[in-house]
Amino acid sequence: MAGSRFRRTFRYILVDALAQYDIVVSHFVALVGGGVLMMITAIYGVRALGKLSAYSVPLMVTLITVGLFMAAGAQSAGDKVIESPLSMGEAISYVMSIWILAAVAAPDIARYAKTHKDAILGAGFGFLFGNSATIVVALLLTQMTGSDDLVNVFFGIGLGMAAIIVLVFAQWTTNSSNLVSGALGMSVVLPNVPRPILVIMMTILGLAIAQLGMIDMFTAFLTLLGVTIAPSAGVYLAQYYFLDKSALEFERIQSAPNWMLKGLVAWAFGSAVSACTASEFFNLFSLTSISAIDGILASFVAYIVLVKLSVSNKEAVRDFQ
Repeated sequence: MAGSRFRRTFRYILVDALAQYDIVVSHFVALVGGGVLMMITAIYGVRALGKLSAYSVPLMVTLITVGLFMAAGAQSAGDKVIESPLSMGEAISYVMSIWILAAVAAPDIARYAKTHKDAILGAGFGFLFGNSATIVVALLLTQMTGSDDLVNVFFGIGLGMAAIIVLVFAQWTTNSSNLVSGALGMSVVLPNVPRPILVIMMTILGLAIAQLGMIDMFTAFLTLLGVTIAPSAGVYLAQYYFLDKSALEFERIQSAPNWMLKGLVAWAFGSAVSACTASEFFNLFSLTSISAIDGILASFVAYIVLVKLSVSNKEAVRDFQ
């Protein structure tokens, strides 16, 4: 949900929702319980996520649709005054930062699709239609009920239990997916560590960060994701669409070196440019007004230039010899 409650996390919303039924649960118990639930699903991998989504998505869509119809008859509290509004560039950067990890990790998940068509349809429906519909529904519920608190919205229209179900399933599917994609990425760096161990390690780290109050610095954290993660997309987009996409085929990846200096340099350059244009960091200058896109474009161009220079140098050495 948008607005002042944007920074509320799973444990806080769950505790508030259960409190409506006089069920007292500590924030720590809710945090650990939710983390273990998501970890177990992630340990079983992509197939477990598929089965979870097959049940949870239709249920969430049904409950939210019912909530929309019930909220349509609710009395709105009127328009809220927007305090400290963001610029369009800042707003787009925050939205990109929220989804950039999923977007960058999408190829790791998509390779489990049976065909290219399935991968494209999955990403298209999931990101374009599914995510867009979620945002529109959130805005409608906020406007209809005059509240931007998920718990207050559903309890206010008489669907209290639906709030708990929607919360649990939404966070369950999203965070389990994050753990799966994270484990896939880490398995490339640490190939000798079993994937379930990587999932457990990331779960413990995530719980520790959450318990230490990372949510109080959430906007800065989102900007950090945009600055550090987004530029990596520029590298593989350049490689696939403008250089040699066969280099990303499974057989060639298996024999590729663990570290590719040109890619790392391009990523670092993109991150530096993004940090210089991000309002939460140095804010030295502006390119597109969207720092995440600045980083992607910078790493994209830098990687192409580095690869072309490397090829030219090799050809020059051969000609000299």
